Amino acid sequence: MKKIIIFFVSILIVSCSKESEPTMYTLTITSNPTEGGTISPSGGEYEDGTVLTIRVTPNTNYEFDRWSGSVSGSETSLSITMDSNKSIVGNFVLSDTDGDGVTDDMDACPNTPSGQNVDSRGCSDSQKDTDGDGVSDDIDQDNNTRSGVPVDENGVMLNPVYSDENGVTIKSQEWGIVGDTGEIDD
Repeated sequence: MKKIIIFFVSILIVSCSKESEPTMYTLTITSNPTEGGTISPSGGEYEDGTVLTIRVTPNTNYEFDRWSGSVSGSETSLSITMDSNKSIVGNFVLSDTDGDGVTDDMDACPNTPSGQNVDSRGCSDSQKDTDGDGVSDDIDQDNNTRSGVPVDENGVMLNPVYSDENGVTIKSQEWGIVGDTGEIDD
Protein backbone atom coordinates (compact mmCIF):
# COMPACT_ATOMS: atom_id res chain seq x y z
CA MET A 1 0.00 0.00 0.00
CA LYS A 2 1.15 3.37 -0.88
CA LYS A 3 0.64 6.38 1.28
CA ILE A 4 -0.39 9.69 -0.15
CA ILE A 5 0.51 12.78 1.74
CA ILE A 6 -1.25 15.97 0.88
CA PHE A 7 0.21 19.28 1.90
CA PHE A 8 -1.69 22.55 1.95
CA VAL A 9 0.34 25.64 1.71
CA SER A 10 -1.15 29.02 2.42
CA ILE A 11 0.67 32.13 1.50
CA LEU A 12 -0.34 35.40 3.01
CA ILE A 13 1.07 38.48 1.35
CA VAL A 14 1.08 41.55 3.51
CA SER A 15 1.84 44.94 2.08
CA CYS A 16 3.43 47.47 4.32
CA SER A 17 2.93 50.44 2.03
CA LYS A 18 1.48 53.58 3.54
CA GLU A 19 -1.82 55.05 2.28
CA SER A 20 -0.91 58.18 0.32
CA GLU A 21 -1.69 61.56 1.81
CA PRO A 22 -4.28 63.67 -0.07
CA THR A 23 -2.90 66.49 -2.20
CA MET A 24 -3.53 69.84 -0.52
CA TYR A 25 -3.67 73.29 -2.11
CA THR A 26 -3.51 76.78 -0.60
CA LEU A 27 -6.15 79.41 -1.26
CA THR A 28 -5.07 83.00 -0.55
CA ILE A 29 -7.79 85.66 -0.63
CA THR A 30 -7.34 89.43 -0.24
CA SER A 31 -9.52 92.54 -0.52
CA ASN A 32 -8.37 95.55 -2.52
CA PRO A 33 -8.55 98.00 -0.81
CA THR A 34 -8.63 96.15 2.51
CA GLU A 35 -11.43 98.42 3.82
CA GLY A 36 -13.55 97.74 0.70
CA GLY A 37 -15.34 94.69 2.03
CA THR A 38 -15.14 91.14 3.32
CA ILE A 39 -14.70 87.90 1.41
CA SER A 40 -15.80 84.51 2.68
CA PRO A 41 -14.09 82.15 3.08
CA SER A 42 -10.95 84.11 3.78
CA GLY A 43 -8.59 81.42 2.46
CA GLY A 44 -6.96 78.26 3.80
CA GLU A 45 -5.74 74.77 2.87
CA TYR A 46 -8.07 72.56 0.83
CA GLU A 47 -7.89 69.02 -0.49
CA ASP A 48 -7.54 68.51 -4.25
CA GLY A 49 -10.96 68.63 -5.93
CA THR A 50 -12.71 70.61 -3.18
CA VAL A 51 -15.35 72.94 -4.65
CA LEU A 52 -15.74 76.26 -2.85
CA THR A 53 -18.23 79.11 -3.19
CA ILE A 54 -16.63 82.47 -2.49
CA ARG A 55 -18.83 85.47 -1.65
CA VAL A 56 -18.13 89.18 -1.20
CA THR A 57 -19.85 91.67 1.08
CA PRO A 58 -18.98 95.33 0.32
CA ASN A 59 -18.57 97.72 3.25
CA THR A 60 -20.48 101.02 3.51
CA ASN A 61 -19.68 103.41 0.61
CA TYR A 62 -18.08 100.60 -1.43
CA GLU A 63 -19.29 98.30 -4.17
CA PHE A 64 -17.76 95.14 -5.56
CA ASP A 65 -15.99 95.71 -8.89
CA ARG A 66 -14.29 92.48 -10.04
CA TRP A 67 -12.15 89.45 -9.24
CA SER A 68 -8.48 89.26 -10.21
CA GLY A 69 -5.55 86.92 -9.66
CA SER A 70 -6.28 83.24 -10.33
CA VAL A 71 -9.85 84.04 -11.45
CA SER A 72 -11.74 86.78 -13.25
CA GLY A 73 -15.30 88.05 -13.41
CA SER A 74 -17.57 90.49 -11.63
CA GLU A 75 -20.17 88.26 -9.96
CA THR A 76 -20.41 88.63 -6.18
CA SER A 77 -20.53 84.84 -5.79
CA LEU A 78 -17.84 82.67 -7.35
CA SER A 79 -17.45 78.87 -7.50
CA ILE A 80 -13.93 77.42 -7.77
CA THR A 81 -12.40 73.93 -7.73
CA MET A 82 -9.18 73.56 -5.78
CA ASP A 83 -6.90 71.87 -8.33
CA SER A 84 -3.85 74.07 -7.70
CA ASN A 85 -2.68 76.81 -5.34
CA LYS A 86 -4.83 79.90 -5.97
CA SER A 87 -4.47 83.58 -5.13
CA ILE A 88 -7.68 85.57 -5.52
CA VAL A 89 -8.22 89.32 -5.10
CA GLY A 90 -11.66 90.88 -4.59
CA ASN A 91 -11.49 94.43 -5.95
CA PHE A 92 -13.82 97.08 -4.52
CA VAL A 93 -14.44 100.69 -5.58
CA LEU A 94 -15.95 103.64 -3.75
CA SER A 95 -19.63 104.07 -4.62
CA ASP A 96 -20.97 107.06 -6.55
CA THR A 97 -24.70 106.33 -6.34
CA ASP A 98 -25.86 109.46 -8.18
CA GLY A 99 -23.08 109.29 -10.81
CA ASP A 100 -21.94 112.88 -10.32
CA GLY A 101 -18.23 112.04 -10.06
CA VAL A 102 -18.05 112.57 -6.27
CA THR A 103 -17.97 109.32 -4.26
CA ASP A 104 -20.70 108.74 -1.68
CA ASP A 105 -18.27 109.05 1.25
CA MET A 106 -17.58 112.69 0.22
CA ASP A 107 -20.92 113.62 -1.40
CA ALA A 108 -22.82 116.31 0.56
CA CYS A 109 -25.66 116.16 -2.01
CA PRO A 110 -26.25 112.46 -2.69
CA ASN A 111 -29.18 112.88 -5.10
CA THR A 112 -27.77 115.15 -7.80
CA PRO A 113 -30.00 115.10 -10.90
CA SER A 114 -28.33 113.47 -13.90
CA GLY A 115 -26.19 115.68 -16.12
CA GLN A 116 -25.69 118.59 -13.70
CA ASN A 117 -22.26 120.03 -12.95
CA VAL A 118 -21.23 119.75 -9.31
CA ASP A 119 -18.72 121.32 -6.96
CA SER A 120 -16.09 119.37 -4.99
CA ARG A 121 -18.74 118.45 -2.41
CA GLY A 122 -21.00 116.89 -5.08
CA CYS A 123 -23.61 119.65 -5.08
CA SER A 124 -25.07 121.26 -8.19
CA ASP A 125 -26.26 124.87 -8.19
CA SER A 126 -29.81 123.62 -7.63
CA GLN A 127 -28.69 121.74 -4.49
CA LYS A 128 -26.48 124.30 -2.75
CA ASP A 129 -27.75 125.80 0.49
CA THR A 130 -25.27 128.54 1.35
CA ASP A 131 -26.93 129.62 4.59
CA GLY A 132 -27.91 126.11 5.74
CA ASP A 133 -31.60 126.91 6.20
CA GLY A 134 -32.81 123.85 4.29
CA VAL A 135 -33.85 125.78 1.15
CA SER A 136 -31.59 125.40 -1.89
CA ASP A 137 -29.95 128.55 -3.25
CA ASP A 138 -31.86 128.41 -6.53
CA ILE A 139 -35.11 128.98 -4.57
CA ASP A 140 -33.82 130.81 -1.48
CA GLN A 141 -34.78 134.50 -1.47
CA ASP A 142 -32.50 135.24 1.51
CA ASN A 143 -29.17 133.41 1.40
CA ASN A 144 -28.03 135.13 4.60
CA THR A 145 -30.56 133.65 7.01
CA ARG A 146 -29.17 133.40 10.52
CA SER A 147 -28.49 129.84 11.65
CA GLY A 148 -31.27 128.20 13.65
CA VAL A 149 -34.16 130.48 12.70
CA PRO A 150 -37.27 129.04 11.04
CA VAL A 151 -37.84 129.97 7.39
CA ASP A 152 -40.70 129.72 4.92
CA GLU A 153 -40.59 127.71 1.66
CA ASN A 154 -38.65 130.57 0.04
CA GLY A 155 -35.89 130.58 2.69
CA VAL A 156 -37.09 133.84 4.27
CA MET A 157 -37.05 134.09 8.08
CA LEU A 158 -40.50 133.78 9.61
CA ASN A 159 -41.93 136.81 11.40
CA PRO A 160 -39.97 137.20 14.66
CA VAL A 161 -42.62 139.38 16.39
CA TYR A 162 -46.27 138.92 17.27
CA SER A 163 -49.04 140.67 19.16
CA ASP A 164 -49.82 139.45 22.70
CA GLU A 165 -53.32 138.21 23.56
CA ASN A 166 -54.17 141.67 24.92
CA GLY A 167 -53.70 143.10 21.41
CA VAL A 168 -51.35 145.84 22.68
CA THR A 169 -48.08 144.21 23.77
CA ILE A 170 -45.60 143.26 21.07
CA LYS A 171 -43.57 140.13 21.80
CA SER A 172 -40.64 138.35 20.14
CA GLN A 173 -40.35 134.67 19.27
CA GLU A 174 -37.83 132.76 21.45
CA TRP A 175 -35.40 132.65 18.52
CA GLY A 176 -35.70 136.41 17.82
CA ILE A 177 -32.80 138.74 18.65
CA VAL A 178 -32.42 142.49 19.02
CA GLY A 179 -32.49 144.08 15.59
CA ASP A 180 -34.91 141.60 14.00
CA THR A 181 -37.82 143.31 12.29
CA GLY A 182 -41.23 141.96 11.47
CA GLU A 183 -44.80 142.95 10.73
CA ILE A 184 -47.80 142.90 13.03
CA ASP A 185 -51.38 143.03 11.74
CA ASP A 186 -50.23 144.24 8.32
